[in-house]
This record gives sequence, C-alpha cells and structure tokens, in this order.
Amino acid sequence: TLEKLGRIARFRGEKEKARGYFESARQIFEEALAKNAEHNSWDESHGPAYIAEIDAALGRKGDAIREGRKAVELWPLKRNAVLAPDVAIIVAIAYMWSGERDAALHQLAEVAKSPASSSPLPACPGLSAGELKLNPVWDELRNDPRFDKIVAEAAKPIKLE
Repeated sequence: TLEKLGRIARFRGEKEKARGYFESARQIFEEALAKNAEHNSWDESHGPAYIAEIDAALGRKGDAIREGRKAVELWPLKRNAVLAPDVAIIVAIAYMWSGERDAALHQLAEVAKSPASSSPLPACPGLSAGELKLNPVWDELRNDPRFDKIVAEAAKPIKLE
C-alpha cells in the first residue's frame, strides 16, 4: 500500500518520493472515509490512524495529533481485539514522527499490556517483542528505557482469563 511505500522511502531518505506516496495515500484514505462514516471495515477503521501517520510524515504535527486522538477514540483497545491494537500502533508512529515521544510510548505500552497485541493480519504484524526490536520504524524510540520495558511486556505470554 502507498503508506507502506512512503515509510520505505522515508527510511531510505528519499524525501520527495516519500512525500508523493504519503500524499497519494492520504487522498485514498480520505475518499474511503467519506464513503463510510461508520468506520467498520479495515480501511475505514485504520483510515484516521493512517491519516495521522501521513500527516506526521508530511510535517503536519497538529493535524497528526488531532487525527491520532480521533482514531484511538473511534477504536479503543476494548472495541476490537484485532483492529484496535493496530490502530493504536499506527497512532504511536504518528505521535513519534510528530515529536510526541511520551504519547507514542504511552500508546505502545497500552497495546503491550493488552492480550490483543498480536494481529493475525499480515499487513499489521501487531506488537510482538520481535516487531519492536527489529522494525526500523521504532528506531527513534530504542534509546529510551521505557521502550525496553514495552519490549519486555510484549515478550510476556498472553494471560487467558
């Protein structure tokens, strides 16, 4: 998907290419959201979160924070065990890219505590310790001791009740 290509271009330092991917992806998500105000399908549930990430990547901090808050309000972790954790993870990326390190770490910590932190969707690998340790998207947080605690929490076995 275009936002993933935008991430890759960003990691490679290809700023103009990343900008193009992100701007195109934003338009697609806006159109999908306009068609379905219920936010029930995957695209619609993740749309506000991806718009937050895209706005952060484009340097639109205020928009990114606003869209991120909207996304987690629409999809709190208790709403859906598959979709909501991924929404929170995408919002954490938006916060991180907006310079809101504390908010990003808070989002990740909440997901790591949740039994729903590992998504079966291949496009959204969830929040495993391996994902946190290896995915370059988290490089900006790796030197924070709170991140190490989140990795340790994500590595714990899921408690079934």
